[in-house]
Amino acid sequence: MMAHPYNGTFDSMNSMAINCRRFSFYGQTAHAAAAPYEGRNALDAMINFFNMVNALRQQTREDARIHGVITNGGTAPNIIPDYTEAEFYIRAKKSAYLEELTEKVIDCAKGAALGTGTRMECVPSEVDFMDTCTNAYLAELQRQSMEALGFQVTRMIDQVMPGSSDLGDVSYVCPSVQCTYDITEGKGYGAHTREFAACAASEYAMEKALLVIEGFVMTGIKLMTDPSHLEKIKEEFREIKK
Repeated sequence: MMAHPYNGTFDSMNSMAINCRRFSFYGQTAHAAAAPYEGRNALDAMINFFNMVNALRQQTREDARIHGVITNGGTAPNIIPDYTEAEFYIRAKKSAYLEELTEKVIDCAKGAALGTGTRMECVPSEVDFMDTCTNAYLAELQRQSMEALGFQVTRMIDQVMPGSSDLGDVSYVCPSVQCTYDITEGKGYGAHTREFAACAASEYAMEKALLVIEGFVMTGIKLMTDPSHLEKIKEEFREIKK
């Protein structure tokens, strides 16, 4: 069981699977005005790659996301860039489709390299996460504990949240929940904003975090004192699919 500070209180958060990849293109420098024909433009390859990914989006499922940034696009306008680099996050509702989609993104990069006479390299840039598969029975027990402590909990286990979490990997090893709790005092600030960061350092947020821990303890006591809960949780866990 884990909890995530957020702008709302949810019973559990089904996060998306994610693959993190760094794409690099290697070309040949040349003077962009005097002898551009002697170069192989790694920036052209990168731009073509982004355009091909944009075209790919039309054929992706609605629950998938592809987003990237160019972290190295060259050094000077009068030099044909011989190296460019981008970081991409590729996400999907389920891990099985994510692997298929990642291969399609890599194919876009290969095509961009082929068309510009450059060389492409793709490597993992961060740790990949599987999707989170919430155990509904365990989430219900935790919801009851949270509400007993005064939280107003919204049911979210039937939806997929547009983010990713390391709990995804855990959820395929053992039954898991990933609840959230509001730290914004109802202001609804988005996660990873300056306003949300300020809320995270507040006394209000600390008080709520301690209450969530208390809720986890209450749920743990239920599991230790009533074996029937564990049996139902395990039965549901055996049915999960990637």
